[in-house]
Amino acid sequence: MKKHSPLRNGYFAILGIVAIALASWYIWVFMKKKTFDLVQEDVHITESDYEPEVETADPRPQLTASPFHITTISVQKNSSIYTTFQKAGIDAAVIHEWIAACSDFYDLSSIAAGVQIELRATPDTEELREVFIEISPLLGILIQRQPHHTWLAEKMEKKPTTELVAVEGKIESTLWDSAAKAGLHSQEIYELTDIFSAQIDFEREIHSGDSWSVVIEKRSLEGKFYDWGKIQAARYTLKDVEHKAVLFIVNGKRTYFTPGGESLSGMFLKSPLKFSRITSTFQIKRFHPILKINRPHRGVDYAASTGTPIHAVAEGRIEYIGWQNGGGNIIRIRHNSTYETAYKHMSRFGSGLHKNSRVQQGEVIGYVGMTGLATAPHLHFEFYENGKYMDPLGIKFPRKEALAKDQLFAFQQQTKKLLALLQKSDIQS
Repeated sequence: MKKHSPLRNGYFAILGIVAIALASWYIWVFMKKKTFDLVQEDVHITESDYEPEVETADPRPQLTASPFHITTISVQKNSSIYTTFQKAGIDAAVIHEWIAACSDFYDLSSIAAGVQIELRATPDTEELREVFIEISPLLGILIQRQPHHTWLAEKMEKKPTTELVAVEGKIESTLWDSAAKAGLHSQEIYELTDIFSAQIDFEREIHSGDSWSVVIEKRSLEGKFYDWGKIQAARYTLKDVEHKAVLFIVNGKRTYFTPGGESLSGMFLKSPLKFSRITSTFQIKRFHPILKINRPHRGVDYAASTGTPIHAVAEGRIEYIGWQNGGGNIIRIRHNSTYETAYKHMSRFGSGLHKNSRVQQGEVIGYVGMTGLATAPHLHFEFYENGKYMDPLGIKFPRKEALAKDQLFAFQQQTKKLLALLQKSDIQS
């Protein structure tokens, strides 16, 4: 192997040191220049050359600080507006001033439990300047202190927007379940059964596969759903039979008619209860569960929980109201010279009813109970024709009168849109 001399090795070492030094100097000069260039560029940046990042604006409304110190109180159960204010430290004379200031448009004594009240005072002196009472999402009352220490009340109202929408469903188990699943509330479900109450017995006649639809007012407040309004049109398809109804105002009264102008308000409702279960029908002989003997059962028993409302099946006059042996609390109503009905085992009667009271079709006259000879809560319902017992489930009654010719034209003109919307919502069974 060939060896280099020490002198030659030293020469190469010196060349390496020089090369490293030159490279280091070059790097130092280059970086210094770049740093200077960057500084120069920063110095010459102008507003027109620079586009800063723009953050997306917060879509939520920006709340400004309230000029008041707010204390929130609420009306408690079994309390009044007067005692509520007293507990908050308001002087009795001031409370009377507030009540008087609102008296022209609202009775503060009628405010229900749960209503929220804001007491608004100045932050520095804690002097009460305003009172805001939220009666409902649609109604508020603002009471403001005036310069001469008097109080002025103002009604603050919001009006919901209304649109007509179609809601529909199919029966799988019950109408109640189907309608609730579609978004209707209990009031609208009751209204739907009321519309067809003279044509359909919703306890005995509905079947899985039936379909229904309604055209109803949908009310919104500040862009959000608030509640449902009145049903404008309805359809119920029972097996292959289609029932339709359209709302029309006659002599100031809202009434439902068929598309042909016939009233859907029958002389009698098919059932005195909205939702119940028939446990015993009209029979010549039936074994009585308490008396343990065979005796006629001259009516229909509807099982329902205690307190379920009982409705008069037709308008009429109360002939008897009170206790009657095995029937317990009963009401007997005469509807005309031919027909009467009786309602037995009530837990209590409707408010304000007495002998000779006039009642309207569908009016609540009492509540289900088990007074008298009864083993469970139920309504025993009887029907009489010329003083004779009749089977309530076997009678067919004529409808009320149809629209007059002069009313029929107006009805047809006003209901075209409703019928079109109802037709679009039809579900094929």
